[in-house]
Amino acid sequence: MSLRGLCLGAALLLIVVAVAIPAAEPGAMRFGNVTGVEHVAFVRASVPGGLVGPAHQCAPGDRRDTRACVAPDGAIWMPDSLDGVVYRIKDGQARIVAGCGLKGFRDGPADRAMFDFGVGSYCDCEANADAAGNVYVSDMMNNRLRRILQKPDGAWWVETVSGGPGKGRTPKKGEWIPASELRFGGAARFAVAADGTIYYAQYDGIYMVRNGQGTRLATAEELKEALGPKRSFNDWHVGGSHITPDGVFYWMPGGQEIFRFDTRTGQAEVVAGEGPKQTDMATPRESGFHTVLAVYSPDASLIYTGGGDENTPRRIHQGTVKHVQKDGTFKATKEGDRDNWHLDAVVALGPEGRLYVFPGSYAWSGWLVRVNFAKE
Repeated sequence: MSLRGLCLGAALLLIVVAVAIPAAEPGAMRFGNVTGVEHVAFVRASVPGGLVGPAHQCAPGDRRDTRACVAPDGAIWMPDSLDGVVYRIKDGQARIVAGCGLKGFRDGPADRAMFDFGVGSYCDCEANADAAGNVYVSDMMNNRLRRILQKPDGAWWVETVSGGPGKGRTPKKGEWIPASELRFGGAARFAVAADGTIYYAQYDGIYMVRNGQGTRLATAEELKEALGPKRSFNDWHVGGSHITPDGVFYWMPGGQEIFRFDTRTGQAEVVAGEGPKQTDMATPRESGFHTVLAVYSPDASLIYTGGGDENTPRRIHQGTVKHVQKDGTFKATKEGDRDNWHLDAVVALGPEGRLYVFPGSYAWSGWLVRVNFAKE
C-alpha cells in the first residue's frame, strides 16, 4: 500500500473528539474558562506532497510553528513550509489553493505558483487576511510578501505585493518608493490592516506597504532610542505582528518581548517580556516569555503566546499574564479536557476569541484544534 493510502487508512481509524461549543455572541471576545476543545483538521502524520480532502484526514508536509489566519468567511489559511504550498480549510474540507509543490518563485495562477518558505525550525512564513478576504503570506527565502486572491471567475491567483529581485533600495523615513524595489521586501511576521495595508519590522526599522508603494515609518536609531540599544527589534522567524484598527503596530522579535509602535504619534514602547523567561509576574512587562508565536484580538487587548520552548499557551489581558492550562481561571468545564489535549503552539485567534492551537511537543506532531472560552 502507498504511503498516502496508509495515511488515509490511519485517518479513518481516528476517533475524532469534539466537545459541544455553545454559541458565542457576535463580535464578543471570550476569555474565561475553557468550554470545549475540538479537532479541526489534520492527522498526526506528515506526508511529503501533502494530502487533501476531508479536513480530519488531511496530512500536510510540515506545520512547524507556522502562524495561520482565519479569513472573514471563516476559512483557515495555513502555509506548509516543506512543500511550499498554502492550505485552505473550510466546511470540513482541506485543499491546497496555492503552490505547485516545487520550491522557487512564480506568480500567476495559484495552482502553478511557487513559494520558498524555508525549512525546518526556520520556516519563515505566516498568513494574514484583509477585510476583503485576500490572503497574504510571507515568502522570505524570496524576500517577498505575496497575496492570494480570488478573481471574479472564481480562479485563485498569486501576486507579489512587496519585494523583488536584486539588492533593492532602503527608503528614508517618510520616503515612498515602489514596493518591488524595497531592499527588505518583507518579514517573517507581518501585519495586515483591513484595507490591505501591510506593516512589518525589519533590521533597519518599521515598514509600511500600501498600493504598491513602500516607506519606512521608523528608523533603527529611533527604535533603539525608545526601546533600548541592546534590544533586537527585527521580527524574524519567531514572534508575531499585529496592527489595530486605530493604527498601533505590535510585534514580538526574538520571542521574548512584545513591542508596540503608534503609527500616528511615532511612539514606541515595551508591552511585555522584560522578566525571567517563562515566568508569570505581577504585570506583562515584568513577566518573561520564550515563545515562537503570538496572536492578537483586533484591538490587541487580548494576546495569546505559545510554542517552541513555551509549551503552554499564555494569555495577556487586563494587565495580567496567565497560563491557559496551569491557572485555575482557565480550568476546563470537564476536568479531563485540560489533561488530554496538551495545548502547545498558538496559530490563530478567530472570531469570539476561539483559539487555534497545535497540540504536541513543539507543535509538529498533532492535530489542529480549536479552543473555545466562556465569558469571564
